Amino acid sequence: MYPDAIQSAVLKVRSAAVFFGPDGSGRWQVLEIRSFMERCVMSGIPVIPVLLPGLREVPQQLPFMRELHHVTFKHTVFEESPMRQLLWGITGINPEHRQQRRAPKRREL
Repeated sequence: MYPDAIQSAVLKVRSAAVFFGPDGSGRWQVLEIRSFMERCVMSGIPVIPVLLPGLREVPQQLPFMRELHHVTFKHTVFEESPMRQLLWGITGINPEHRQQRRAPKRREL
């Protein structure tokens, strides 16, 4: 069932983030990530590795992900800088350069 969910999700998403924590990934998780990555590459979907607090690098079992630009949360998942990087990677829009939308001016009669 889980592989079916991954397959259908890849058809719908425009980007993907894969989160890694300090407890590591099990053998099945590594296989699922590899399968997911293969589908993303075939579909041209960017993948962003996200390192949660307590992890300094992408796991050794996933060498191809080590080549990708990753986002690192060093102390907490509420850090602003990594969150902006993640949003930029997901949306393709740099939050620092985003134009703020202003309310339209009222017409005076």
